[in-house]
Amino acid sequence: YSYNWGSGITTPNRINIPAGNYNLTVTDSKGCVATASATITQPASALNAITSVINISCFGGNTGAIDLTVTGGTSPYNYLWSTGAGSQNISSLNAGNYSVTITDANGCTGSTNTVIAQPVAIQVSSAKTEPLCSNSANGSITLTVTNAVPPINYLWNTGGTVKNPQGLSAGTYSVIVTDNNGCTATNSVTLVAPNAVSVSESHTNISCYSLTNGSISAIATGGTPPYQYLWNNNSTGSALANLSAGAYAVSVTDANGCEANTGSIIISEPALLKITLKATNVACAGTSGGSINSNVSGGTAPYYYQWSNHASTQNLHNIGTGNYLVSV
Repeated sequence: YSYNWGSGITTPNRINIPAGNYNLTVTDSKGCVATASATITQPASALNAITSVINISCFGGNTGAIDLTVTGGTSPYNYLWSTGAGSQNISSLNAGNYSVTITDANGCTGSTNTVIAQPVAIQVSSAKTEPLCSNSANGSITLTVTNAVPPINYLWNTGGTVKNPQGLSAGTYSVIVTDNNGCTATNSVTLVAPNAVSVSESHTNISCYSLTNGSISAIATGGTPPYQYLWNNNSTGSALANLSAGAYAVSVTDANGCEANTGSIIISEPALLKITLKATNVACAGTSGGSINSNVSGGTAPYYYQWSNHASTQNLHNIGTGNYLVSV
């Protein structure tokens, strides 16, 4: 037999041919002729994949998803994702690139690539004003928020909901910022107050009754220098001199207006120094059996004595007739 498919093709069989209509003429050795025709069909259309993407709503999340719709080819279809998943649709995805290969019932394949996107992370920065004094509540925090979708909500660890809290004392403050997509970011701020202003003093009491040689020296620490001093006698230095007996107090104010005081400082003076003498006269002329006893009060013990006869004892014994002077 001889075969004629047209186009110079004379093989009895045809393989790897596209869809279409095919006609064959067969002639035997006697010249007898027979004809036949055949039609090769194919699926209505090629495999085609359409993806519907749900992007991530918040930076760093895994809420992405891809819904896959396949047309063409011959169902049923098999799926192989770059994640290893074999389902038609995939979810709980991080941001990134995802590809899938689809194989139909005839082994025909198609593929598609899809990108899951995410928004830029919310950024929260802060500026602060520290409390001025150790026990004051005049600190504040100012927030700057970027990449958030309004309206924006704020929740502080104090329970406050304002963006920029005022009237704060020393401590650590943290905030959760939530935008309209439910995305969150956090920030923490520590406010530090100065050490408390304190004042110590040293003083010198008056040495002798009615003198004015007392003194006080005050030393301020903590807070924020420089310091200002105000005494209850209206003096403004850190030290007082030439003081008489009495009660003194100083109030110290630092550069931020924080205050401390000493309370009452007593400058004391000794009682008036007094001496009384009791003489015992000589019993017989020309003898030395006299004596003088002194009684001293006031001043500040111990006492030192200087007699006109050069003695330095408190009392004189076995002295003769005469006038005696003692200095204490």
